[in-house]
Amino acid sequence: MSWSFEDDRKENKLPEIKIASSNSKGEISLGNLTEEEQNNIKGMVYNHFYVTVTNGRLEVVRRREEVPGPIEDADMLPFWRRASSGNQQLQLLPVEMEKYAMPSIIIQHLCGYHYSPEGYAIQAEKLESYGFFCLRSRRMGNSTFLELWYLPSLWHAEGSLKEYLKLKTDDKKSVEKAVWFLCENVSFGTLDLSSQRAAMSLE
Repeated sequence: MSWSFEDDRKENKLPEIKIASSNSKGEISLGNLTEEEQNNIKGMVYNHFYVTVTNGRLEVVRRREEVPGPIEDADMLPFWRRASSGNQQLQLLPVEMEKYAMPSIIIQHLCGYHYSPEGYAIQAEKLESYGFFCLRSRRMGNSTFLELWYLPSLWHAEGSLKEYLKLKTDDKKSVEKAVWFLCENVSFGTLDLSSQRAAMSLE
């Protein structure tokens, strides 16, 4: 049985992309774009992609090679020590969380004391599927580097984490649920909740 992009488009019943309007002011509007396609159009404007329309849907071609992922670049694997027994400690000091706080989540030392290349790959794939970004420093003089996994807020949760939360993400119980979920499903050294302390404002 053969498959084509056209078959997939018909199955999902997505209306074809079309020019909704244009005018003499240099403005043009595209209709029937999915959320991902809207982001890809923005990426085109910011010089990341070439785009075209194939079989009624947006087709994207990258202008640059992607940066290697945390699993692909073997030379960047962390240098944590090998496995030893240990337990989780959820808090060092009790901290009151505002009811409608929306902190970001930062995970460091993936695999904790239980590092192996295979284990790291599994944990990294999990965090990427949950919506986390892998951030790394430049290499230092001794060739080591700093790595953290960053989720800007629970609004950015993806995959199983997003499905697990279900509750409104402006509720602090959702933050607690997210922490428990990550403790149960990911092996790491530390997890930090970072709340806003200062911000730019408009007059």
